[in-house]
Amino acid sequence: MSDRFDEAMASALKYLSKRDRFEAEVRQHLAGFPPDVLEATIDRLRQRRIIDDLRVAGLFVRTKNSLGNLALMTLLAQRGVNEEVAAEAIASADPEELRMEIAVKSKYKSPSDRFRATRFLMSKGFDAELVETMINRIFGEGEPE
Repeated sequence: MSDRFDEAMASALKYLSKRDRFEAEVRQHLAGFPPDVLEATIDRLRQRRIIDDLRVAGLFVRTKNSLGNLALMTLLAQRGVNEEVAAEAIASADPEELRMEIAVKSKYKSPSDRFRATRFLMSKGFDAELVETMINRIFGEGEPE
């Protein structure tokens, strides 16, 4: 197993040298190795904190700062991140309200943009109640004339 383990470690380290990756991505990259070699390699990478889903998820969430929590949870799940790790990464990011306000104010200026801004935020995975509250705060209560 030692030669295969060394080969798997070298392959994983080369793969990880380009950018941070989620554990599921590394597992997929190493899929051609025997299961015992794959698990030993993943364990060693975790022990050395070379792969750390919480850290990578935190970085991912910070780069996707125009998305709501629902969209972020979906994207992280698609990348193989478990729900608890995803929730912790999202909780450590900017509050959803702040991300929403920045997204709207950078793109929409006029009260006549109210409906477009609402659609935009909903399409980005923000919570519907939160969207309504934020739109009312930014553009004022009620509908434009």
